[in-house]
Amino acid sequence: MGSGLTSDAGRPLAMLSFAVNHALTGLDPWWLKATSLVMHAVNAVLVAVLVRQLFAHTAPSLGSPSVLTVAAWLTALAWAAHPIHASTVAYAVQRMEIGAAMGMLLSLLAYMQFRHRLLAGRRAWPYLLLATLAWAAGLGFKESAAVAPVLALLIEWLCFRFRARGGSTDYRIVAAFFFGALAAAMTFVLVVVPLTSQAAYAPRTFDALERTSTQFPVLSHYLALILWPAPDTFRFYYDNFPVSLTPWHDARTTMATFAILALVGSSWSARRRWPLLAFGIAWFFACHAITSSPIPLELAFEHRNYLATLGPLLILANAVAILTKRLHGDARMAIGAALVLTLAILGVLQAATWGEQGRLALTLENRAPTSARAAYGFATHMFNISGGDRTSPAWSLGMETLRRATDLPSASPLIPQAIIVLSARGGEPLPEGTWPHFRKLLLQRPIGPEGIESLYAVVQCRIANLCRYNDAELLSTVLEVVRANPGNATVRTMYANVAWNVLDDRELAIRMQREALSLSGGGAPAALGLAEFLLASGDSENSEEGQRILESLRRQPSGNRKNAQAITALECQYEFAGQTVRCSPAPEQPLRSTSKNQTP
Repeated sequence: MGSGLTSDAGRPLAMLSFAVNHALTGLDPWWLKATSLVMHAVNAVLVAVLVRQLFAHTAPSLGSPSVLTVAAWLTALAWAAHPIHASTVAYAVQRMEIGAAMGMLLSLLAYMQFRHRLLAGRRAWPYLLLATLAWAAGLGFKESAAVAPVLALLIEWLCFRFRARGGSTDYRIVAAFFFGALAAAMTFVLVVVPLTSQAAYAPRTFDALERTSTQFPVLSHYLALILWPAPDTFRFYYDNFPVSLTPWHDARTTMATFAILALVGSSWSARRRWPLLAFGIAWFFACHAITSSPIPLELAFEHRNYLATLGPLLILANAVAILTKRLHGDARMAIGAALVLTLAILGVLQAATWGEQGRLALTLENRAPTSARAAYGFATHMFNISGGDRTSPAWSLGMETLRRATDLPSASPLIPQAIIVLSARGGEPLPEGTWPHFRKLLLQRPIGPEGIESLYAVVQCRIANLCRYNDAELLSTVLEVVRANPGNATVRTMYANVAWNVLDDRELAIRMQREALSLSGGGAPAALGLAEFLLASGDSENSEEGQRILESLRRQPSGNRKNAQAITALECQYEFAGQTVRCSPAPEQPLRSTSKNQTP
């Protein structure tokens, strides 16, 4: 549960769910996806229950209770089958988003029950506790669940109007939301504002203003996907999404900005006459309150609309109900079912695209020809199906795709890295200028996750003696990256590994790893790396220091199971375990002084 690397909190419940999958069925992706699909189906039921209650509070005049129930289930089916969710359900790691939404939906339903019982004069506090626990569970899957109180505020406004049992204002509810808003404001100042600094945005190709400005066309694009879900509009990769310098950067951005502001104004204007319209608009924007804020996330992802999609669908459902109000009940049901069936067919097409790896790679590359990530994914698939046969058409197509992607504006260091590694492993000459282009992409901004991954792959391939290329080019690349990122511990560790395994300079390697340990603030992975270097050096003083580091790591209460296993393996390998450590049989591949302790 503590092994997640996607955030500071670790998303423990998401990792626990993956651990259960792994314990029962290993790494079989079928079961990973089946679990996500079951969770998605449960969420659809929760959506149906929530929508039914919303209709009962806001649109009772649109039909009998049975009609409203059918309308709620059709809305939930439309939400569940919408093609925008295909990538969320089929991409196993997005179970984090699904689990967060499940926690939010349970929390909102519990809150509504709490308010119903409070208005009825019955014991209500257990449901408030349940709402809090469900919210905490959602946060255990992903931080996006933090918007649940905002959604609860919308439900309070739409359904209960802050009323007490006698019809007067319940100032306890008002005070709770008021102090909650103060806490949110403090969190924004203390947590979000520091994330808008230049240093926080250093690995990105945009700053806080540019990201915030780009969210206007991003949100407009999301709405277009929801309201007009044509198959070729779902690109999945958005690394090539145009960045807007200001909210009025160009005609496209200006139109999107005015459209979003008009929607917000419409929500406020319609709050009394058409409350469900106002609610649907506010729901959509509330669900994007975190992912479209100034924090340094990537610009766009389709899965961010998982719960937000419900807002526009509520508006459409309400519009259909109003327009068909004078029709017979069977006719209204047939019209609603036809609309949902159309949406479901589009969802089936999108799911079929995700159901076969080759089809998905080709489709995404065709839908986003200027996306370097889409090109990289397609090239990777071509290499896989070639079976390593460099004479096959698939291999040639993959290499040609990579070469074409190097010139794309969205190209990342992953592209030249793949060319370097694949060419070196096959003993083929590199295309001219590949190393300089690799360095250019690594150095164009402070190194980020893709740069770390790329440099690690190149270094590790050489250390493992799988790649034979010009070591002078490798050393030059690593040194330039170290100079450009003097405060990055992982980069310093990679230099230490090059010094040890390529330059055969053990003193330099140990010195660099000491610097990495200092830069990491004494982090366990860097300490393990230093201990491994010291133990492998053959020097008695170094060996004693390495043992002291491992003993210190063992005493740390925050050490996790992975660190404990690494410590035991090192102690056993260098034969000073004593009686307190039970050593398992030696591994076929002994631990080496490589970057594995710093794997990104």
